[in-house]
Amino acid sequence: MKLNFFEIFIYMLLFGFLLYTLFFDFIFLCGEDGVVEYLSVLFWFVGFLLTFYMILSKKYKNNVIVYLFLFICFISLGEEISWGQRIFNIKTPDFIAEKNVQQELTLHNLYILCGGSTWRNFFKTGEFNYQQIVDAQNLFRLGFVTFFFLFPIIYSTKYGERFLSKLGYIKPKNHFTFLVWLFIVCTFLITIGKTNSSYLHSIQEIREMAFALFIGMYIFFYCVKQFK
Repeated sequence: MKLNFFEIFIYMLLFGFLLYTLFFDFIFLCGEDGVVEYLSVLFWFVGFLLTFYMILSKKYKNNVIVYLFLFICFISLGEEISWGQRIFNIKTPDFIAEKNVQQELTLHNLYILCGGSTWRNFFKTGEFNYQQIVDAQNLFRLGFVTFFFLFPIIYSTKYGERFLSKLGYIKPKNHFTFLVWLFIVCTFLITIGKTNSSYLHSIQEIREMAFALFIGMYIFFYCVKQFK
């Protein structure tokens, strides 16, 4: 695996942070408007700026993937900061508050998009809730798995490479895919046997931060640098 210094530094920080969670109290970092949440905001913002910059170039006018990431980064950034609601102290209209779990101006907290029981509960009890299918977090995870796991496999085939290349897909290096999934899997493994809801929520926040970071790294290392 050939990693540059920046990649090595990032992965050391990530796995070091994850190791820290096993032995020390870190929950204070993962609360509302905490360090982890603002890091997520930073990574989504950087991803949005990079994709916006790329779209200004004529090289990307037909690149579906770049437009897709522009949309994802914009929506994720807005949702992460509740569309500026807490920053500008905006009151949530009553008709939205009654339909939102956290009474905020966010889409992913609407009851219709987050009402499903967790997959952890499904694997434990076998109880299935149809809303798990349209749960915003599950939809995002499905997209992440598709892009960073299934697409690299499909791309390895002749017709898969031809199809994905037309969309503007750039296959990440194997070491990037491996380390992405190593970290994500580790965030699930360390929660095995844990029942503390605050701990589980904090690991989830760390995982969401990692999603934003990995997408930003992919955009920078594989999209921006590919078409310099």
